[in-house]
Amino acid sequence: VLRVSAGDVIGLLYMFMYRGKAYFYQSGVHYSSDKRLSPGIVTMACAVDYCLSSGLREADFLASDAQYKKSLSTGCRTLEWVILQRPSWKLWTVEAMRRLRSKWRRRLLRNSS
Repeated sequence: VLRVSAGDVIGLLYMFMYRGKAYFYQSGVHYSSDKRLSPGIVTMACAVDYCLSSGLREADFLASDAQYKKSLSTGCRTLEWVILQRPSWKLWTVEAMRRLRSKWRRRLLRNSS
């Protein structure tokens, strides 16, 4: 857990450290009524600076395309998502219906041209 403060607490970050990397998992930020302030960006920037100055080789924001991640990052990786399911009659039926729908859509597109 990392706390960023300037008098009052600005934000808290919950991170995992593994093999020289910091993985940002969850955060809590204290917002004020002044919309010009960006406590979330300040918290994340301070956390990245702290992690890198502590000798960690990388700070990973994990999945999502949030604006602060685009603002603070220097690169990105493509994630591959895989779903594993046990074979069952229900899964077979759903896949058969999807193939049938795809076949009908292709046929409709061919006939409408």
